[in-house]
Amino acid sequence: MGGWGAALAALLATLLLFCVGAQSALAQDKKTVAVLEIQGGNEKLLQAIQKVLKSKFSLVPPAKWNAAAKKLGVTGQGTDEVAIVAGEVKADAVVTGKVKQDKDAGSYTLNIAARHGASGKPVGKLKYELKSAKIDAATITTVEQEIVPAVEQAIAGPPPEVPVVADTGAATKPPVVLGKEEDPFEKTKKMEEKAKQDAASVARPVWYPYIDAGAAFILNGRSFSFTEDTAATSTVKCYDFDKKVLDPNDPQANRMVLRYTAPLKSCPKYSTSVTGGVRVDLTAYPLAGLSMNGLKGLGIGGTFDYMFWPASQTSGAMPRSLDTREFRAEFGLRYHWNILNQRSRPSILASAQYGIHYFAVQKEDKSYTFMDENFMTQTAKGVDDHGLPDLSYQYVTLGLGGRIPFFANAKMYLGMLVNFNFHIMLGYGEMGSRFADESSTAALYGSGGYGPASGFGLRASFTPLEAMLWKGLTVRLAGFYERFDTTFALANGSGPETSLPPVDRQQQNSARHIAQGAVDNYFGGTVQIGYQY
Repeated sequence: MGGWGAALAALLATLLLFCVGAQSALAQDKKTVAVLEIQGGNEKLLQAIQKVLKSKFSLVPPAKWNAAAKKLGVTGQGTDEVAIVAGEVKADAVVTGKVKQDKDAGSYTLNIAARHGASGKPVGKLKYELKSAKIDAATITTVEQEIVPAVEQAIAGPPPEVPVVADTGAATKPPVVLGKEEDPFEKTKKMEEKAKQDAASVARPVWYPYIDAGAAFILNGRSFSFTEDTAATSTVKCYDFDKKVLDPNDPQANRMVLRYTAPLKSCPKYSTSVTGGVRVDLTAYPLAGLSMNGLKGLGIGGTFDYMFWPASQTSGAMPRSLDTREFRAEFGLRYHWNILNQRSRPSILASAQYGIHYFAVQKEDKSYTFMDENFMTQTAKGVDDHGLPDLSYQYVTLGLGGRIPFFANAKMYLGMLVNFNFHIMLGYGEMGSRFADESSTAALYGSGGYGPASGFGLRASFTPLEAMLWKGLTVRLAGFYERFDTTFALANGSGPETSLPPVDRQQQNSARHIAQGAVDNYFGGTVQIGYQY
């Protein structure tokens, strides 16, 4: 009995080793398949194909395929391109697909191809008529049933090509069937050499244009006000230069100081108003044709806005009309980066630009009476700027934002944009000056501002709709809000010569007007028509 037991145990061990060996051999013979994104398809279809094939084949991770394609400079799905990447990742078959629309009939078709890995040629071809651009559940079920045989056919390879020999009447040798494909590694080497010789041959994605140009209508609003405390006892108000007088604190009575008016009843302001304008925007991306995704979106561009303001009206019993002008210009470096290099994926936006924003209201002539240095009463012809000197903001603006797609395929794109800008101020124009001319007492009644200024600017813009509906034609609907916050050094309260109210001051610590600060707001929306090439 012991002998039979030993023999039975040896038999079972032999069978077990045979099964394990057979299973290991089967695992080694399992073919490798890569499933690429179905262009115009949806995630459900892609997942369904992967799930069915995973039970029978080893699947190449999408990240591995994309990394190999990037390394080899491959951006398309042509026969040679599929072959060289498949050779790199050792894929026996590759599944590709695309949803196409018949322009004349308006119908949609789903085409799926199982390609031979070594040659890239489509062997197992599947075609399905769709009711719309969306792939329905019934079609997905049919694909699940038919994709495995198509892939098996692709792994087997395309039928051998038999050369045709002309009949010369003489005895000829039977044609030789060439069933061996070109070595994929040799093909890879040739493609790499060709890419190095001709960088321009790399296909440029449509989401990386060379030119992005547009023209827009702007609905633009503006409000401006100075820092002011309405409490009667507060000194945080606005003051105007009145006259030059002898310094009462000078015992020698030979020093002149500048005296200011009593606090104004209310600070000057520009009430909230709205007008129309136009915008021209142009950006060039000279590196869009490079193979490096991170550099394709680096460009240089500019924007120019001009507003058609009606005449501003002064307050009071006898209002007067004053010409009003405004323009804005920005130019510099602009950048966008589609991280995953797919049109249906988000992009990062960034910019670093120089900007100038000009706003001016017409000044009026006005006569002033004053005492000169010889204590003689004089009359000078000066200007009345109504407490609103010309603004000329100059700044470096740093921008950061994003492009978020809603829908994207080979021909159409719908999405939105979000942008935030921070302005580093460089200058304020006339508002940041003290006096335009200090050569004489009479000159002090000319143009002038509120003295040295500092501050910052912010802008937020939101584009709820960015659409490319036909070729490179684009439409953008956007809204924006911009704000400049300013502080004036001559009223910051850091010392007796900068405190409020502005008591008699030395001329070097004085300005045509005195205020603590100001806030300038701009807001509106744009409708832009453009073109990308």
